[in-house]
Amino acid sequence: MKTLYVHIGSPKTASTALQFFCVDNSEVLNQKGYCYPLFPQTYPDASRIRAYFLIVKLKNKFGKRSKKWEEDVFQEGMAVIHKSFENYDNVIISDERIWRSMDIERKDLWEKLMKEAKKGGFQIRVIAYVRRQDKFLISLWNQQIKIIKVDLAKCTIEEWMNRVNLRARLEYADKLDRIADIVGKENVIVRRFDGTDNFEGGSIYSDFLSAVGLALTEEYEIKQEVVNIGLYGNTQEIKRVINFLPQMIKDRNAQNFIMEMLQECSEISKKNYPCEMLSAKEVAALLKEYEAGNRKIAEEYLHETNRGLFDNTIKDIPKWQKDNPFILEDLVRFANVSMRALLVKYGELRQELSGLEKEFKTLLSADGTEDSDWTGGSAAEAKVLPKWDKEDPNGIDPVILFVGGAVLRLYQEIRDLKKEVSAIGEAVKQDKAQKAVTANHAQGMRIHYFCKNGGTNDLEERIAAIPDPIESQESLAERLVEAVDQAAVLFDQKNQRFWQETADMKRLADLRETPKKSLFEKIFSK
Repeated sequence: MKTLYVHIGSPKTASTALQFFCVDNSEVLNQKGYCYPLFPQTYPDASRIRAYFLIVKLKNKFGKRSKKWEEDVFQEGMAVIHKSFENYDNVIISDERIWRSMDIERKDLWEKLMKEAKKGGFQIRVIAYVRRQDKFLISLWNQQIKIIKVDLAKCTIEEWMNRVNLRARLEYADKLDRIADIVGKENVIVRRFDGTDNFEGGSIYSDFLSAVGLALTEEYEIKQEVVNIGLYGNTQEIKRVINFLPQMIKDRNAQNFIMEMLQECSEISKKNYPCEMLSAKEVAALLKEYEAGNRKIAEEYLHETNRGLFDNTIKDIPKWQKDNPFILEDLVRFANVSMRALLVKYGELRQELSGLEKEFKTLLSADGTEDSDWTGGSAAEAKVLPKWDKEDPNGIDPVILFVGGAVLRLYQEIRDLKKEVSAIGEAVKQDKAQKAVTANHAQGMRIHYFCKNGGTNDLEERIAAIPDPIESQESLAERLVEAVDQAAVLFDQKNQRFWQETADMKRLADLRETPKKSLFEKIFSK
């Protein structure tokens, strides 16, 4: 009988890796009578490789939920599935959000799918990966901290556990039973996500293929290993505190930059300070609470009576403490890594600006305008590193916010500069093509001045002088001030030099006669 395999996660069980694997090996699957279709709809946070149409929540222009639009999207997606069954006996779809949405936005999902199955003459088999509750919980919280979408991104793990419905997330047996009541228990395929030893064939890919009745052979390729790098211990806490900065909520690119920098530091932090976010006692209590449900899954879905659902061994590792002696070192490392990355970006822009300077010199020379030097603005006052009250458990927070704010501000300034460079570069091309020099030729002098005075060697030398690893807490604080505070001063100088002369240059530009507004003027008058 024709079969629709619906992979529903659960979350944090390599769903994205499996989706890319199926897409990358679509031709091999097709040859074996299987299809992993792409869907016509795309969403801000869901691509065509996911069956997001099953659970998408849509709103009309008045901000109200539109069930009609949702039904239209559902039918569009189902049309793709019905069409796929014309050529293949087996269709595979996947979306880990089904795991949660079936209890919120789509409580009637399985009934609707069963109606479609009856109409199309196919059966439904549901594939669900389950992960030990404590590991699943910590991973969910970690993801919440990494991606700022709701206020929960600012919560400690204890605060988060008190605010969310843990039982709805962690009582797997209840959820599986609700699915089984509609599609049949024999059609619910449960797989362990509990280490490679529990994967059939030793990998998540071979295990997933076995769930749909296939075997991993040399025909298949793992073209892109998807690794969702998490944060650990101190890096989690640094990110959580930085989430309080307003610009983190508004700027997705800034979020990604901060995440990349912290991920570079995470493994070192983990090695220096091995810890867990839950104590051994807390883990034991959590596993005890869900022991009966886990046993039921092992017996009724996996048909195993001689072993538990998971390996319940608990690591003998201390619980993370905020006043640990490594948090300042990790903060300095984060500042160091971030500043170095920003220097690279800054250097690339400076090189591009130097090229534009030459272009402008040509334009200015052709117009008979002499090159000019401009005097820069005064340097910004050095920002003072907040005092760390070591007696206060949260006394490090102002320091984290200071460092995070400095990094974000510099990142955003460089990003704005990149936009400016792109706009100027495009304007240069336009004006060169027209062989025209515009009234805003003074922008060329502005760039020339910036290039001539905007070197980064001072900052580069300061940061290069910071040893890694750092030896003492006293030198940590000193070098933190040097790495962050001095960097902020220098970048402020460059920023002021670049922007402060705008009024004078526009005044000069107004003295020149131009027949019409050029692209330069349109860009820089905004």
